[in-house]
Amino acid sequence: MSAKHNGGAGSQSGVAGKTGKDASKASEHPVGDAMERLQSVYASEDDVTDSTKAGRKPGNLVAHAGVRVKGEIDSCDTLTVEGEIDAMVRARQIVVAECGSFAGRADVDDAEIAGRFDGTLRVSGKLVIRRTGKLSGNVIYGQIEIEAGGEIRGRVDVRSNAKKNGFLSASEKRWPWKS
Repeated sequence: MSAKHNGGAGSQSGVAGKTGKDASKASEHPVGDAMERLQSVYASEDDVTDSTKAGRKPGNLVAHAGVRVKGEIDSCDTLTVEGEIDAMVRARQIVVAECGSFAGRADVDDAEIAGRFDGTLRVSGKLVIRRTGKLSGNVIYGQIEIEAGGEIRGRVDVRSNAKKNGFLSASEKRWPWKS
């Protein structure tokens, strides 16, 4: 049997490989010693997050099927909606999946709608409505693409015409996240 096994000879309080001052210090504060080991493990990972390792960009948010979110999302790179979201959103891009549902207001650079979107959608760049997409409400867009079968209902205007047609107030003329 080795000296390390089961706190046998040569170990104090189950701490193996420590001698003298270190062994007595570790035996007095086993939690502190464990924390030191954990900190060294985390420090050696060079601050790489699990999402970065998995190939996902920081700042992305996915509301999976079965998830309901209500509130406000101030800053997001890409918001993917597979569940239900009722919110005010500012993001670079919104993607509403075929099984997703969004209600509220979204101010984005680009949008892809394959599910349901009800509310106000302001897109400074390209809006794509997929064949399964259903968009209703107030819509302002820079460019638009609607696949056969895609639906759009409500007040719709091209961004360049929106101010002229009274769809945007002077304060709304500038996108809030672009200074």
